Amino acid sequence: MTMNPVDPNPVRLTGENSFIRLAEKEGGQDMTRASHWRILRSPGGPGHVLFLKSELTHNEVHIYSDNAALTRWLQEEIESALFPAFSDQNVPIIEAEFARIGNHMTFSTESVESQNDSVSLTWYKLGTPFIIRFQPGGIPGSPHGVYSCLTPAGAAQLSINGVAAKGRCFPEKIGDHMSSTSCLAWGETWVRPG
Repeated sequence: MTMNPVDPNPVRLTGENSFIRLAEKEGGQDMTRASHWRILRSPGGPGHVLFLKSELTHNEVHIYSDNAALTRWLQEEIESALFPAFSDQNVPIIEAEFARIGNHMTFSTESVESQNDSVSLTWYKLGTPFIIRFQPGGIPGSPHGVYSCLTPAGAAQLSINGVAAKGRCFPEKIGDHMSSTSCLAWGETWVRPG
């Protein structure tokens, strides 16, 4: 019997969704939560979005983007299940430019530049990449399936206008695999049953 290697579900987006979660102690409440998207293909088009909630933003959600249509689509279709605070479409979008330096082996820094803010996200002490896969319906509250290559970070930093966020990332299990509360997530694809 031959297995079909093709996922039959329509592709909704493909790109990246790296994240940083910083806390003061292991298992503690996140003091900073950042979700960075670099999208190659989606119904909202390609582009970049940074969703951010931190003590540096007075625990308010800030959204930086170079594609408003992509941002609102991500909020409605993806972030509403992942982290509902990021799905509030009443939060204004701050126009920004995005750039990256580094690599997946030593460090990676994302720079987000808006008229008033300079945001920097850095992942370092990078571990061994691994693949996660959730079949459609495997994510609580979402009909989607997702495939992603995660590279866990042993350390991460986020700063706004040169001020670093408090806390650090910690080891965290995904299934039975040890990962981190901060990961590069490159090569990510979301599908949804038609």
